[in-house]
Amino acid sequence: GNSMHLALITAAALIGAVTGGDEGLPPALSAGSMNVTARTLKEAVKDAGGALLLGFSSPTCGPCRRLEAEYARYMDLGDGQAPPAALARVDASREKQLLNRYGASDVPSLVLIHDKGRRSVLYKGSHDAETVRAFVSAFLGPIVRVLPAGIAAVDALVAAPRNESHVLAVGFFRDPEDAEEEEVEDLRDMASALRDARPDAPVVVARATVTDADLALLVRERRWIERTPSVVIWTGPGAEPRARVKLDETLERGLSLAQWAMRRSLPRVSWLTENNFHVYAATDMPMILLFVDPKADHEAERKALLANAREFESQFVFCLVDGVKFRYRKIELGLTKELLPAMALNTKDEAARYAYPQGAPIDAAAVRGFVTDYLAGRLRPLMPGDVVPDHEPAPMNTGPIRLAGGGTYTPAKPAGLGLVVNLTAGDVEEFVGDVTKDVMLLLYSSSQCGETCNEQDLYFARAALRLADLGVHSLRTCRMDLAVHALPPSMPVTLHSLPIVMFFPAADKQPPFRFLDGDLKPKRLMYFARHHATHRFDLPENPHLDREQNRMWHEQVAELPEERRKAALANLIPDEFA
Repeated sequence: GNSMHLALITAAALIGAVTGGDEGLPPALSAGSMNVTARTLKEAVKDAGGALLLGFSSPTCGPCRRLEAEYARYMDLGDGQAPPAALARVDASREKQLLNRYGASDVPSLVLIHDKGRRSVLYKGSHDAETVRAFVSAFLGPIVRVLPAGIAAVDALVAAPRNESHVLAVGFFRDPEDAEEEEVEDLRDMASALRDARPDAPVVVARATVTDADLALLVRERRWIERTPSVVIWTGPGAEPRARVKLDETLERGLSLAQWAMRRSLPRVSWLTENNFHVYAATDMPMILLFVDPKADHEAERKALLANAREFESQFVFCLVDGVKFRYRKIELGLTKELLPAMALNTKDEAARYAYPQGAPIDAAAVRGFVTDYLAGRLRPLMPGDVVPDHEPAPMNTGPIRLAGGGTYTPAKPAGLGLVVNLTAGDVEEFVGDVTKDVMLLLYSSSQCGETCNEQDLYFARAALRLADLGVHSLRTCRMDLAVHALPPSMPVTLHSLPIVMFFPAADKQPPFRFLDGDLKPKRLMYFARHHATHRFDLPENPHLDREQNRMWHEQVAELPEERRKAALANLIPDEFA
């Protein structure tokens, strides 16, 4: 029953601590060349030659321990080849400054620092050793590799080992130094944009100069291209090209070369995850999302998508989605029944959702009908009111809460806390998933963070009260006690510290989620909300203060020494949200 489930929740489990199933695994942060801190990073980058791979982990993070073996293999694959960049480890529980600086909102995370420490990229692909090595090597290599003349170098590159995430693009030219010089520059611009757009994949772009005999082979036998200058893209393993285009012609649908390459760098059908979602969203195309149980046989569903992807790939993105892990996203799209497989269409219109009837057969013909009905305007979208019913705020806890570890806790009741909704495991998905509202959620543990959480109650309640006073009714504030309630599987969040605040914009409820930790005082909370809200609102000077308090603040500041007075006035808006 539910009470038994709550009794099994411990403080360690709530913050992602290693469970018994991780016994025997190496400790987190054990693999790599060195450990670094904010103080030692600059010198470490210099010693490493200007490029360094940062591996963020936490001693209490189970997934981090399970990846230590891959990080060790990154350092030594047994092939005698040194890694393309040294791996420096960062304890995310201690180095939050570095975590925030590089946008690594969760652990484990990898960040590649390059260009002598001046630039960085947050890696969003698989953490297996081979793929990480391939990504780092490709990213640190030349933007465009210039191959030796002839077809042999191209064949060697195409035949090199690649996994499903790899992207290879080759530009074919006959006169790259003169007649095709402009197209060579187009290829370089495409390569730079593609590298930036795909932080989840190793991307290699090369330039090949071919002879007339080579061109005849490419055109007549292999049918890779029709003439030069052209670009061919491969995704994943195999010698069969994914796509091709002529560089001196206008592209379909008015796309730029970079847009075309980014779209064609994606597999026709792939798994959509929290890491690669931004890549698919950047295609600016509707997504056909087929939710499946990954433990069940879903080959028929994959083939149904693939049969249509070949015909409609210039108009849609086709993806498989883990319907168990991303049940939250499935519900948000209007697929409310616990049935898999289930299919929905995700469009740029964040308010509208197109759900395929649950329980109806999903085969190639069904997918094609769903797609063509949408193109013909025959589908009626589900609007927010159809998808998520309005939710009445849960009643405030007025008495002691029994804790999983024994004892009781009575929530603090500062002014404004009545505006903060207490959520449970049973209603958190419905509440934060309301696509008509921005939602700010405070996660805390009454059994764990003591006075820190009590203090945060005061700050959070003050922020909620001031937002209400300012007439911000499009934003809901809520909190959830993780000593009593567990986050559902559809909200996969690794928490390295508590309390922490999450934000769910009305127009974007899916991962990656937005987090705020560290200083959680009312002013910073309010600017955090304004920064991420779909429903825009303005904040006055010192929004956490009422008019009289703000007047008194100015009187106090006016009495400060000039340097301190200038500093106070310069910091009216937090730098991170300026």
